[in-house]
Amino acid sequence: MSQCLTVIVGIAISDGSPPKLYANTKAGLHCPNGLKSPLGPTKFCTYRSVTLKNGDICSVGDWVLVRLDGAGPAVCRVDEILTPLSLNGQTPQCAGAVLLQRATLTEIAETYHMPKVYLECNEFFLQPPVVGA
Repeated sequence: MSQCLTVIVGIAISDGSPPKLYANTKAGLHCPNGLKSPLGPTKFCTYRSVTLKNGDICSVGDWVLVRLDGAGPAVCRVDEILTPLSLNGQTPQCAGAVLLQRATLTEIAETYHMPKVYLECNEFFLQPPVVGA
C-alpha cells in the first residue's frame, strides 16, 4: 500500500540551540548586513535541515548547486540554516535563509576520477532555502 506525502517547502528541523542575535550566528559573522529586521535587534533560530521545493532535504554540511546573482551554477556547502524568531517568541518551522560557502572545482583526483573540491575562504552568500527545481 502506498502513501501520499505532502512536501512543505521550507519546513526546517531545529538544531536544538537556543535563539541568538544575528551577530552571534555564522551568517552574522560572514554576512553582517545580510538579514536585518525593521523592528531592530531580532534573535534567530538555527536549523540542521530544510526541505527544498523539489522535496529534497538539505542539511548543514551538504553540498549544493546554486545560481548566485544570475551567474551559472556554483558548487557551495551549506554552512547554516536560519530564520528570525517570530514576534510572539515562537520558534518558526520554516527557514528564512541559508548561508552558503562557495567552493572551487579543481584537477581530477586520481583515486576517484572526479574533481577535487576546495572551499573558498571568504566567499559566503545568503540565499532563500527554496532552491532547486
